Amino acid sequence: KAQLGAIRLTLMLLKDEAAEINASTKMSGQKLARLFGLLPIDSRFPELLTELLLAPRWNSQVAECILSEYVVNYADIRHYLLSHLRNCAEQAGKALPKEPVVRTCEETPEGETQAAKRKRLNGPFAEAAFQKGRTHEEIFERILALLKEVREPQSSASKESEDDEIDNVWLETSRSSKQYRKEYARLFQEAWLKLLGLRVPLAHCTSLLQLLPTKVIPHMGRPLMV
Repeated sequence: KAQLGAIRLTLMLLKDEAAEINASTKMSGQKLARLFGLLPIDSRFPELLTELLLAPRWNSQVAECILSEYVVNYADIRHYLLSHLRNCAEQAGKALPKEPVVRTCEETPEGETQAAKRKRLNGPFAEAAFQKGRTHEEIFERILALLKEVREPQSSASKESEDDEIDNVWLETSRSSKQYRKEYARLFQEAWLKLLGLRVPLAHCTSLLQLLPTKVIPHMGRPLMV
């Protein structure tokens, strides 16, 4: 319960901060963040997702809270979720070991630590996962647990009615919900392709074979890539 409360409080604080910035200045949140050396508001929700994905134990209650209270209802939160899951899967595919390994702090000949080199080459998520001992299989399972619950893009037959819908946004920025909707199908496809580019754990093969034909493949521009 404490973790759920912390998630809701953090997201409410981000919402209030975004609204205050939007009301008081024409400068974007990204520009203000750079000015004061802070993370942009729309980068801090992905930080929450990273903590969830890399926790020692998967917290299904926190995941359900994020999905049911925010992802379902807000176009920008769906956008941030899919973007981050795509990036995490891509980095995991490049770098994560299939099994836990012993981590060292050896330096390269140029004086750069192995950790710094991995972070530079593979990305911050992959390096954080490596340092926390998360395996390829754990990351796959956790990304899949979130991604399979994300709603599917609207079919072409319902695009006209979709244009008439008003999607809410959680964080007030210069972007409208319509802009997020335009990018949704592409992000949905890219996130699934990056996940399926990882080695699929045997335990998930059957469920994926049941899921792909109905939820994923109909929304792929190039289904043979799956």
